[in-house]
Amino acid sequence: MNTNLESIIPLLNKNLKIVQRSDYFNFSIDSLLISEFIKIQKIPKKF
Repeated sequence: MNTNLESIIPLLNKNLKIVQRSDYFNFSIDSLLISEFIKIQKIPKKF
């Protein structure tokens, strides 16, 4: 990849990073902040 098209974003003081290209869709900080607050519970389907 062309490094001029990439940006590296650290994620909320964790050991994770997002590498984004400027010529494609990019995540916003809103998506990342919301992901910190949700809890997904698996509920079994009833037939």
